[in-house]
Amino acid sequence: MRTERLSKSFVEFAAERPDVADWFETRLEPSEIADEVATDESVSVNLESIRRQAEHALPKPDQRGHNDAHAEAQRMARELDELLEQARLTIEAGDGETALNILEAITEVLVTNRWTGLLPHDVSDLFETIDDLGTLFVEAVLTADLPEEKRTDWEQQLREWDEDTTFAHFMSGTVLGAAADAVIEGWDNDRVQ
Repeated sequence: MRTERLSKSFVEFAAERPDVADWFETRLEPSEIADEVATDESVSVNLESIRRQAEHALPKPDQRGHNDAHAEAQRMARELDELLEQARLTIEAGDGETALNILEAITEVLVTNRWTGLLPHDVSDLFETIDDLGTLFVEAVLTADLPEEKRTDWEQQLREWDEDTTFAHFMSGTVLGAAADAVIEGWDNDRVQ
């Protein structure tokens, strides 16, 4: 009886707050993806939900103060790590194309929003998360069976994200360069190995 009331309360609360509903949804998706991986089913994901969760992970402008900014950066890293786990699981399932779609959704949010000025540049968790994004892109492009035209498109997109956007500013260097090389050269590239 108590469990039913609690469940009903969660459903009502989530219905009134779409951000909360998305939060619950993405917490459930990694286990569902893991189940699909374990049963060799085709992996499916809700990319719109991933975009909304990536947006939710961004720091909130009203967070002020040194401690709050550090907490926001750590929260952002945790929430992005949860989304990156979905890409990792699809790569493990051999579905590089779906992993690329997940990573693209996350990256689009990161490069089109101004968040770097809201965070301190000394929170290692966030640097590690963004590095993981780059590593997962490498694994995804090597796993995906992309035609030549798509490879060229991905190389251009990865270089554009890496050079002209948030990553270059925040990381003070390349994050997606190895993935851009890997999509064209495959395992033959030294940075990939």
